[in-house]
Amino acid sequence: MFLLCAGIRPNVDLAQAAGLKVDRGVVVDAHMRTSAPDVFCVGDAAQYEGEIYGLWAASVEQGTVAAANAVGQARRYEGTMPSTMLKVVGADLASMDRIAPKAGNQVVIYEDTEGRRYAKLVIAEGRIAGAIMMGYPAEAALVGKAIRSGADVRGALGTLHAGDFSVLSREAA
Repeated sequence: MFLLCAGIRPNVDLAQAAGLKVDRGVVVDAHMRTSAPDVFCVGDAAQYEGEIYGLWAASVEQGTVAAANAVGQARRYEGTMPSTMLKVVGADLASMDRIAPKAGNQVVIYEDTEGRRYAKLVIAEGRIAGAIMMGYPAEAALVGKAIRSGADVRGALGTLHAGDFSVLSREAA
């Protein structure tokens, strides 16, 4: 059996027929409003800053923001850090935020072939912009916290290159 998941493609026909601005999805602002100010859109159909997340966590965050704004509060959606974890007996794999480096980014790669572990961190302007980690479940949590907090890791790059991620517990504090 071969299974391929090529992403999502929202059906925007109804939104388009209603006169809402659409692109690949229904275009929304930081309040999850569409081009019609009293109409909100969240989840797999919502396109925020060019991104359609297609993740449950993003849908929940977007729904919370849209609901608050629909009842008169002023809440902003700041985007969702894409994070995926696979837990299979003998394999812990985590992918967080941006895993492909852009021009000017640094990449920290640590491979422990004997322990069958691998880590790749994408560093942008001294901060971790994304990561892939295989065999590092506890460390993946530290990396995720460092990404969310925007911790400056410039002083820890040597330690990270050596495969010691415990330094992130201090950096992200």
